[in-house]
Amino acid sequence: DSVQGIAWGYVDSTREIPTVEALKQALCEYGPLGVAVNVTSAFQAYTGGVFNENDPGNVNHAVTLIGWDDAKQAWRIKNSWGQGWGEN
Repeated sequence: DSVQGIAWGYVDSTREIPTVEALKQALCEYGPLGVAVNVTSAFQAYTGGVFNENDPGNVNHAVTLIGWDDAKQAWRIKNSWGQGWGEN
């Protein structure tokens, strides 16, 4: 069976990249958000902890933004690559 979204929208259609506060508000109001990221070989090899890479390349992968950790200043994401990627 396939699943189809019934509605979608931009967090902030006036900006290319929404502010941190706007993303947090949208998460609280609407739940998980589909976002685009730039995947590099370092991202593919990620095994846990806070991933921080400032690669200027173009976005090339979609993930689901599911929360944040203010203490770590980090987003929590869900990836589609299965249990072999990220924090197990």
